[in-house]
Amino acid sequence: MKNIVFLLGTFDGTGGFSEENVDLLMELAKTAQANVTPVVAVKEKRFAGKEKDVKLTDVRRERERAVKEINACNPDAVFCFGRTATS
Repeated sequence: MKNIVFLLGTFDGTGGFSEENVDLLMELAKTAQANVTPVVAVKEKRFAGKEKDVKLTDVRRERERAVKEINACNPDAVFCFGRTATS
């Protein structure tokens, strides 16, 4: 089974992942027949649901942690979503 990482910019407005988003990720995993792991680029709760407020300095501050989390998954593919995740 393949390992896929979804790199998301920030948590959603709930400060985590909404049930709807979790259901969507699980459906994608099932369809792709893969293990899917979400990784958040910027985990600071003050940015939850406010990805447009994230500055490049915030991304750089958390980059090393995010890369370690991604590498720990030993992914076959990484998909980036949102402007923060692609920075």
